[in-house]
Amino acid sequence: MAQQTETDHPTTPCPQCETALHVDLSSLQQSNGWARCGRCHFLFDVVARLGIPTLPPSETDAGAVPPPRTGMPEEWAPTPAFSGDDPPLDAPASLALADSDRIPLVSSSVTNRPWSFPAMKGLLNTMIGGLLLAAVVQLAYIERDAIALRWPGVVNRLMTLCQPLGCTVAPEKNLRMIRIISSSVVQLPGDVLQLDVVLENEASKPLAIPEVWLVLTDASGGVFAEQGFGADDWVKPQPALAAGTQTALRFEWPIDADDSIRMREYRTELRYPASQ
Repeated sequence: MAQQTETDHPTTPCPQCETALHVDLSSLQQSNGWARCGRCHFLFDVVARLGIPTLPPSETDAGAVPPPRTGMPEEWAPTPAFSGDDPPLDAPASLALADSDRIPLVSSSVTNRPWSFPAMKGLLNTMIGGLLLAAVVQLAYIERDAIALRWPGVVNRLMTLCQPLGCTVAPEKNLRMIRIISSSVVQLPGDVLQLDVVLENEASKPLAIPEVWLVLTDASGGVFAEQGFGADDWVKPQPALAAGTQTALRFEWPIDADDSIRMREYRTELRYPASQ
């Protein structure tokens, strides 16, 4: 009887869990080519999987006709052939094959995992891509204000994307880039003050709309009344001051008759509400 060497235990992966399994060829002789993975207990035909048409008889069974390999032998089905992380398939020494009778195992890349097929891989890749895209969109929705501040160039695009979703993008507040080009106050009948003012956004991006404050002073220069007008007071409210544009605004402010008499001068100021 020949002495067993390292070549007596070739390696084949389990088609179910891909565990590397060391197989004793004499055990394949005994089991008619069938083996069970010791990790996932998957039963598979090693000979058919590796493309070996048949197994020769052992030395003790010389001259015997091997049974046809039409299916799994009943005596082999309940018995696991592999065990552990690196499971061998052991057999009695009497069943060992001589070196001249051994059949080399051929490596095979065939697997029965559903996700290994091209169509399934494509479907999985599409699903993963869709989930990643959804995650990016959700992150952009939640952090849209921070994104607008960090990358001002995308503000207009974010505003466009937000319109169908009913969300808003808070533009940057920067009074240094907004100036009052002109202003005038006219006293209308009924003690109503009419303020006309033109604002210019000198920035290259949309800016948050500030409040326009009309401040009244008396003969001594002291402030005795003031009124602020926000974006909600515009005739046509806008979400922001467009980049590089001028905007003409008109507001009306009813005042007391005494304040109308007391007023000597006025000034206009731009402010952002403290809550913003």
